[in-house]
Amino acid sequence: MLHAALAALLSRLGAGTDIAIGSPIAGRVDHALEELIGFFVNTLVLRTDTSANPSFAELLARVRAVDLAAYAHQELPFERLVELLNPVRSLAHHPLFQVMLAFQNTPEAVLELPGIVARPEPVAISAAKFDLLFNLSERRATDGTAEGIEGLIEYRTDLFERSTVGSIGRWLLTLLEAVVADPSQPTGRIELLDPKERRQLLFEWNATAREVPQVTLPALFEAQVERSPQAIALVFEASMLSYTELNAQANRLAHYLISLGVGPESIVGIALERSIELVIALLGTLKAGGAYLPLDPNYPAERLAFMLRDSQPKCILTTMEVADRLVSSTWR
Repeated sequence: MLHAALAALLSRLGAGTDIAIGSPIAGRVDHALEELIGFFVNTLVLRTDTSANPSFAELLARVRAVDLAAYAHQELPFERLVELLNPVRSLAHHPLFQVMLAFQNTPEAVLELPGIVARPEPVAISAAKFDLLFNLSERRATDGTAEGIEGLIEYRTDLFERSTVGSIGRWLLTLLEAVVADPSQPTGRIELLDPKERRQLLFEWNATAREVPQVTLPALFEAQVERSPQAIALVFEASMLSYTELNAQANRLAHYLISLGVGPESIVGIALERSIELVIALLGTLKAGGAYLPLDPNYPAERLAFMLRDSQPKCILTTMEVADRLVSSTWR
């Protein structure tokens, strides 16, 4: 159930519908190993399909089938699995999964020594082994009565803030409470946010209203030219222009376009490869008061012809290499 809930939560948080979660398993399938001292733990990769917005009961059935099949092959060493699959390796993350679910359901060991009081002490860790590790344990009273589940979430601090992980923990509890109350509800419709989080998401973080200054883009550019005339404004490969140089070239082009009749409500087609000239053409068109129509030279000729016939630009700024794709008879 914890595996199904965690898979549903990860899917809701944007991890997709193919959720791979790692889980350690004791590896003591032989009765002869049950009382033997040693570390036999292996790692399973439990892959869950959360597609089609299943109910939690349906998802639980999927998870049960996957987990039982994995338990049947638990003796396959994880290292051998990685070797066979041969995924793209990276030092930044685990090769097959980034989230681990560890569930301890064995009684806590008690060390009794004559005249000595012993108690377990947690071992401090300085680095997370996975992006997220959910380490959960069954808690029981001295008489063996179940008292719930407790645990912790270990996380990579370069990926998550503590507050974010705290929210993930709350959302997991919220999801578990919801599916216990109604396991037939689709997992995609379970409300995870509390009223405060919903208000923050819908209103506080979307309070983006700002007064728009009554100024044009060319005017803003001119103001920047005045503030830093010699600063580098544009770099392309080995060429560069200062704000003054870029402004001068854009002004010359703007005056030329105005002489051709470009002004408000005019459209100028721009068919140029990525270059300094492309930026000059865009800025010069705006300075002339016109609107530019980007014409990607890599578009099919038929597509370019349709765009030109549909927009009827006043003129086209292009190069000789591109001009042959823009035959006037296709759009006049």
